[in-house]
Amino acid sequence: MRIAEKVELTEEQHKQLKRWSTGRTFPVRLAERAKMILLAAQCKTDKEIGSEIGVWRGTVGRWRKRFIAQGLPGIERDKMRPGRRPAITAHKVKQIVEMTINQRPEMQPIGVRVAWRQRP
Repeated sequence: MRIAEKVELTEEQHKQLKRWSTGRTFPVRLAERAKMILLAAQCKTDKEIGSEIGVWRGTVGRWRKRFIAQGLPGIERDKMRPGRRPAITAHKVKQIVEMTINQRPEMQPIGVRVAWRQRP
């Protein structure tokens, strides 16, 4: 059985995590992560923390590792994800913008006006 790494907090880290976990103006994700780290500092296992907070134990382990490696900044933000590739390339967008700025379309009037203009 794997044993999770021990989390040791400084007084300043403990105060900040407590502020995040109980504050109403912070994002819910940040509050949840702060609670995970506070419970991990009390030597609870990932499984215990997960069942107490209502998250998967792997999630607890991820944030524990990130906190140990990076400290408070490690749990403040999610990692950047690549996301989906854009359907239109940046070059194509630039071309379209240039065309709309510099060229005037040759349009025919449509609708009722056309019908009135074509009357004898």
